[in-house]
Amino acid sequence: MPPENRLIPGLGVEDIATTAASLGLECESARGGPAGFLGAYTLGCTGYDPEAHAEFHVRAIFWTVDAVSDLDVIVRPGFGDPSITDPLSPPHVILPLAALRNEATRAWAEARIEDSACVESPCTVSFDGADLVMRFGSTGGRHFSISGQVPAS
Repeated sequence: MPPENRLIPGLGVEDIATTAASLGLECESARGGPAGFLGAYTLGCTGYDPEAHAEFHVRAIFWTVDAVSDLDVIVRPGFGDPSITDPLSPPHVILPLAALRNEATRAWAEARIEDSACVESPCTVSFDGADLVMRFGSTGGRHFSISGQVPAS
């Protein structure tokens, strides 16, 4: 199981994979996670929109289909592209994945996805057992993440 049972309440890996596929991303699941996640699995999804010059990356660390510890959604310029040309690309991918957890998570992400305060430093919030982070890139990219919190003892 995850370090200190750090899971994201209400988020399952099958829903992440299904939503990513509906957005045109290709997904693969593999045994293994980053350092500190011995015994975990990783779901990785990628896609590219040549008209928007945008690359999409989704990574979920999970233990079972109903035990997800971390979800990262990254939208950035494609290889060799100077910037994302379609400002709707980040919300198109981030908001449906944020909504998988609950409406409050989607609403928080939607309110921050164009928030200039998230350019200088990441916007963060913790609620309902999870930490949410929105970061901006200088080229129009966004990085949205959800991480489970250690339950209070």
